[in-house]
Amino acid sequence: MILGRSFIVLLSVLMLFAAPVQAQQAETRFFTTPNDMPLMPGLTELPARGLAFDKPEGRIAEASAAGKSTPASIARFYREVLPQLGWTQAGNGVYTRQGEQLTMTTAVENGLGTVRFTIAPR
Repeated sequence: MILGRSFIVLLSVLMLFAAPVQAQQAETRFFTTPNDMPLMPGLTELPARGLAFDKPEGRIAEASAAGKSTPASIARFYREVLPQLGWTQAGNGVYTRQGEQLTMTTAVENGLGTVRFTIAPR
């Protein structure tokens, strides 16, 4: 019985130390460019397809990511997340925020779900 209690205490202590590691793994990741766009869990950024530059009229940025998600689940994720970041849906895959327009397209490429974002001044 004592051994059983010791095991439970040891297991509880180990779980307490593991919790911060799990919380770190669940942290939101962001695209490199634009760095204010969250990267859906399970997707990997495609840096070769990204670009960004600033103009007097505003920034222009493109970013893409791919993973084992369906285009529908990717679109659903961003439909839920983008409004929390101040983006207002203005059409199918089109959002606006503070003088910018974001266009999102999803597809299947090489068997992977992909998403492409283009941000430009309105």
